[in-house]
Amino acid sequence: MVDGLARALRLTPAEHTYLRNITLPRRRAGEPDPDPRPRVRPEIQQLLNAMAGMVPACVYGPAMDILAWNTLGTRLGIDYAAIPEERRNGPLLVFLDPRLREIHPNWAEVADEAVAGLPSPSRPSPSGLVPPPALAAVHLLDATGNFPYFHSLPRWRQWRERAMEVRMSGTEGGFVRRIGLFQSTAINMSQMCGIGPFVTIPLMVAAFGGPQAVIGFVAGAVLALADGLIWAELGASLPGAGGSYVYLRQAFQYRSGKLMPFLFVWTAMLFIPLIMSTGVVGLVQYLGYLWPDMTRTQGDLVGLGVIVLVIGLLWRGVEHIARITAVMWCVMIASVVLVIVAAFSHFDAGQAFTYPDHAFELTSGHFWTGFAAGLTIGIYDYLGYNTAAYMGAEIKDPGRTLPRAIVTSIAGIMGIYLLLQIGTLGVVDWHEMTDPDSVASQSVASAVLEETWGKGAADVVTVLILITAFASVFAGLLGGSRVPYDAARDRVFFRPYGTLHPRHRFPVLGLATMGVVTAIGFLIGRHTDLATLIQLLTTVMVIVQALAQVVAVTVLRRRQPGLRRPYRMWLYPLPSVVALVGWLVIYGYADKNSPGRHPIEWSLAWVAAGGVAFVLWARVEKVWPFGPKEISEEYAAGADPDTEGGARGPAHAAGGTVDGADGPDGAVSPGAPPPPTAP
Repeated sequence: MVDGLARALRLTPAEHTYLRNITLPRRRAGEPDPDPRPRVRPEIQQLLNAMAGMVPACVYGPAMDILAWNTLGTRLGIDYAAIPEERRNGPLLVFLDPRLREIHPNWAEVADEAVAGLPSPSRPSPSGLVPPPALAAVHLLDATGNFPYFHSLPRWRQWRERAMEVRMSGTEGGFVRRIGLFQSTAINMSQMCGIGPFVTIPLMVAAFGGPQAVIGFVAGAVLALADGLIWAELGASLPGAGGSYVYLRQAFQYRSGKLMPFLFVWTAMLFIPLIMSTGVVGLVQYLGYLWPDMTRTQGDLVGLGVIVLVIGLLWRGVEHIARITAVMWCVMIASVVLVIVAAFSHFDAGQAFTYPDHAFELTSGHFWTGFAAGLTIGIYDYLGYNTAAYMGAEIKDPGRTLPRAIVTSIAGIMGIYLLLQIGTLGVVDWHEMTDPDSVASQSVASAVLEETWGKGAADVVTVLILITAFASVFAGLLGGSRVPYDAARDRVFFRPYGTLHPRHRFPVLGLATMGVVTAIGFLIGRHTDLATLIQLLTTVMVIVQALAQVVAVTVLRRRQPGLRRPYRMWLYPLPSVVALVGWLVIYGYADKNSPGRHPIEWSLAWVAAGGVAFVLWARVEKVWPFGPKEISEEYAAGADPDTEGGARGPAHAAGGTVDGADGPDGAVSPGAPPPPTAP
């Protein structure tokens, strides 16, 4: 009853423990720890004895151990007192005791139902104990072949496959922490240095009107580093699957309930895959260098095929994904290094550093409009430094790994981008980059290689760039697909998104949905303007995610001062101020940089639509503002809800208990002996 009440109230692990301490009998000082096997209270045994003249009855524990019985129950079935306690388990007796096969002519059906009574291997038991010895015994029987008909039971085959997966992964449920520092950094950098700089260098030059466009990459790096420090503190202290969703839920739950995380997921389901779609657009754009006669329709089909291939590769276990990502990261580094080396082997400093008149006229409105456009393009190129944070529940030692991966990836890509930008400007005349009929405006890296090392080398490096673009889309969808999963687990988004693949343990519906949106965004980008699409996506992201997280860091420091913070932002609050100013510049100049497109108005309209959707959803779910606010500080309690068996609510409840047994309570079950059913 106590555990059931805790689940109904969705208490945190610390609150659950406190409730048990004040309601259940405590041990006196010096007493040994109680037997982990539950024991019924004397009152329950008296109730069973009183029922002996009317109905056979027994009490099952959460793991289907037989805890108590009355005399009539033993007369109709098995004398439980004669059975050793460690073998006194319902499902185990179904398989081991020949008398039950005599009692039940339909024994195969009974045995299949008994498997349904086994605790799910994907969840911990209500008490947090390891699976009972009965499960090990059943595994032994299956392994030795003493019961060959086990394999004919449908539920047993399903249960055993899941149990083997859990045994191999070393966890009882949820995500598995398998991704280390190198793989986290590789995921971030492959997403950051994808196709972005190879297609946006001409856009940056056009925004600034000359080689002073390098300012845009420097400004973008400063904003990325300041915002990255925000992500590092939040990711280290709140290492859950979903990234921003977790941070906003924890920070804003006190005043607006679930509104902010809902709005984030609402927008993330749009802007994350659409950002990935720009990568596919760039991939097809570079493919045009190798396939100059490619028609628009052929390009569309190629892009859609790439998206299908990415989703297919992601339809695997994360341990395979980590290896694939590491390989793709190495290819990305090779392609970038080759372009940089080629550029500096024929570098013309005069061409790279000769600026047009009034290039740095700070009093000119044109400069600041170009600066805002360049900052937008620059931060778009750096986006991805947070990808590993979206996978916080799968990162080893996230308190140390996430900050290091974020800062390392930003610093590394910052140096790469500056070398790439300056080197390109030293080989290709910036006027060619603004000419739509020039190869440099569509495939600037290929133009650099063709100018320096010839057409053959350009073809080879173009292939590497295509692989880099593929890796970028791959890593982005890998991290982004985790966002709706965590929200659905916490009943802040549509519940079907909280389902993991039964074998490979990845969010099925989130990945599928983002794949579809990526395909739609790709087609939109192919038939409109890529720069405008980037502006629209960035504007939506700023208002819901970036600005809210700047506030979230300060809110959490005030609201949860005891929260474990393995990493604290350097020079706080200076990085927050720098990030705030940078994001406001991007948002404030959005309409000027996209005349006639109205990105600010579209972003506000999308957020307003999300607000309406939240009101309708909240009314159905009966949460704030139509119900009480649900305050959850599970990370402050020291638990890891994503991987350590912590429960966030009904979606994580693992079985029920009924008052009557000390420790994990048992359930009174009238009737004959097994077959058992789930309590």
